[in-house]
Order: sequence, then structure tokens, then C-alpha cells
Amino acid sequence: MNEKFIISTNGEVLCKCSVDAKGVVIIPEGIVAIKQDAFKGCKDVTNVVFPKTLKRIGSCAFEGCESLRSVQIAKCVKYIGKGAFKGCRRVESADIPSSIEELPDSMFDGCISLTAVKMAEDGLKVIGDYCFKMCISLKKITIPRSVISMGRAFTECWNLRTVIMTTNKIRVSKRVFEGCGEDITVHCCIPATSFLKISNSYCPQKPKQRSIRKKLFAKKILAPHFLNLYSIPSDVVTIEEEAFCYCTGLRLIEISQSIRRIENRAFKDCSNLIRLTIKEGVEVIGRNAFENCIGLTNLYLPDSLKVIKDFAFSGCTALTEVSISQYTQVAATAFDAKIKITYRQ
Repeated sequence: MNEKFIISTNGEVLCKCSVDAKGVVIIPEGIVAIKQDAFKGCKDVTNVVFPKTLKRIGSCAFEGCESLRSVQIAKCVKYIGKGAFKGCRRVESADIPSSIEELPDSMFDGCISLTAVKMAEDGLKVIGDYCFKMCISLKKITIPRSVISMGRAFTECWNLRTVIMTTNKIRVSKRVFEGCGEDITVHCCIPATSFLKISNSYCPQKPKQRSIRKKLFAKKILAPHFLNLYSIPSDVVTIEEEAFCYCTGLRLIEISQSIRRIENRAFKDCSNLIRLTIKEGVEVIGRNAFENCIGLTNLYLPDSLKVIKDFAFSGCTALTEVSISQYTQVAATAFDAKIKITYRQ
């Protein structure tokens, strides 16, 4: 070790580390804060051991520490400043404890070797703009359920393929995956209100029934970024008109058994929708509901379905075969003429 620290007179603030420091740097116990730019440019520091007394890491504190291999934030740390680990090109892993409520703007910007990020399941609430910008080795990330806001966090993460969101209360920037690869998939393992801002709909008999509102998703989920929507809340009964229309990034959706109606043009022009599961319970599919969903290849529609209206599946050019109950009322123009329809008894 060859660390040379400048420490405040009260012994609580690490003001500066010499750029000559090498290898493993152990920060003394009693240090409460690391000042802004304290380790900036310490290119030969490979690892930092944080004291149990540490509470704050200042902005750009470790910016440009090009040999730093991992970031293990101590559980006592409460605050991290902007760009704290920006440009740490060799950092491969980061461990964020539950004591951290916000990952600030540009925290890991330019950490091009970062492949593994572990965030505690509780505590973290905000992921700031450009937090993981240019983390080009990052392929998968899981967003903790405690997160309620996420900015343009993953800009230019070219190799990011899988984003797992386990939260149901989150606001997400429309540019959160700007500049990412063409086959990124967002998995909503439980309903994510970042995408599903589901409104309460008034119903005197069943006041808890809700709907996915008209035009809520329209043109908001666009290729090359993809959303696989695995579940919809059990109290949602209606997908309103044009709710998902022109969502070229919608690739998979499972429509839960609580839903009774899929209204007109609900999924119109969802051109990359390749898998559609409609569970028992749905009674009505509206006009043009799935028009021009050119990725659909075959369908099994539930026995509960009473009505399929005009042009519901018009223009689904890859659709070849549909299985429907013989008791379902099907409009003459609901399907293109070439589609084989099998009526079940």
C-alpha cells in the first residue's frame, strides 16, 4: 500500500488521496465523508476498503480510477454524489447496499467493463440520468422493487439484453434505454406502473374494477426496445380503445382471466407482437383490435369469448390458423379470407 491522505483537522473527512497511491487502499476508521474529487485520477488504485464509519461519498470522488476492479459500497454509506465512479474503466462489479436511496446521475458513466450490478431489494428509490451510461459490458440488470423513479439511466448500453423490473410503482424516462441494442427486452414480472398507469374506473357494483386507459401506451413502447408483459393486475376488467396501438415494441402479452373486454383498436399495428395469450374470461374483442399485428402466427381463443367484431384480426398476414368455440359470434370480416378457422365444440 502507498496511500497518502490529506484528512481534515477533525479527522472525519478524507480530502485527498495522492495520485501515487497503488493497489489496495484502506481508508481509516473514523472517516465519515470522502470529499469531492478525493481519488480523482488515482489510476493505480485497484481496490478500496471503506470504513464502517463512512456515510458520504462526494461527487466524482473516484472518477478516472482506471485500475479499480470492483465497487463494494459499505452498508453505512447514505449518500453518493454525481459521477462518483465515472470513467472507472476496469470496474467489473458493483454492490449497492440498502442504505443507499439514490444512485446519482453519471455514477458509473463510462464503466465499460461493468458486467454485474447487485442492488439490495429494499432501500433504493431513484436511479438517475446516465447512471450506467456506456456500460457496454452490462447484459442484464434487475431493478429492485423499491425503485420509484428511473431517468435516462442506461443510455448507450449497447449490449444490454435483459431488464427485469419487479416493482409496481415506478416512473421511467421514455429515453431510459436510448442508444441501446436492438433486441433489449423489458420483463415486467409483476405489473409495472411505469408502463401500466392503470386508472380506477367508476363502477357502483364493483368499485375496485379498473381499466387500462384509452391510448395509454399508444406509440410509447417502440422498437428496437421491447416489452414482454407477463401479467396484468387481477382487478383490471377492460383494455380500452387504442390502449396499445402502434406499440411496435410490444412483443408478448398475456391477457389475464379478469379481463372481459378488449376494445376497438386496442392492439392495432403492434407489428412485433409475436405471442398473444388470451385466458378464459374475455368476452368481447372489438373492431380492429389486433389489426396489422403481422407477427402473430396462430391463435387459440377461449371458450368464454362471445363476440369477435369486424376487422379484429384484419391484416395479420402471418396468421394461418385460429381455434374458436362454435358458440362465438364471429363477424364476417373479423379475419382475412386465407386464415383457416377451426370451430371447437
